[in-house]
Amino acid sequence: MTDKELKELVASLAVSHEEMQADLVASQKQASAEMEKLRASQRETDR
Repeated sequence: MTDKELKELVASLAVSHEEMQADLVASQKQASAEMEKLRASQRETDR
């Protein structure tokens, strides 16, 4: 593997990692919103 190929691979992996991190953050925010909806629903049920 040439130096150029290695640099391209590292750059590609870095981009993939950033995209996965962004997806993870979005998923966590969505899960938090869903949990809050469930909590609100439970509070209504408990009344």
